[in-house]
Amino acid sequence: MKAKATIDDRRRITLPKDLGFLPGQSFALERTAEGVLLRPLKPEPSKAKPSGGKHLRRKGGILVWTGSVPDVDPVTAVQMGRDDRERLPPGFREIFRR
Repeated sequence: MKAKATIDDRRRITLPKDLGFLPGQSFALERTAEGVLLRPLKPEPSKAKPSGGKHLRRKGGILVWTGSVPDVDPVTAVQMGRDDRERLPPGFREIFRR
């Protein structure tokens, strides 16, 4: 399959969506005699944090995760959330207790 890719003014390569690649996916670059070859790398397991909060929705005053289940056991995920909350300045901690 051949597809067109473009390079924008910040030297980022834009690939068509129908190729099935995901935002943030990593590639191995290989220079060949014919050109440049992109090979997708295997994704590393998630650390239970949503990327940019895209899958968090507020339902009835509660933040609800609507994405896929992370590859971390629930006890570790809760502890990671608590650790993140403790690093926030005191004024922001009250926001997450609601």
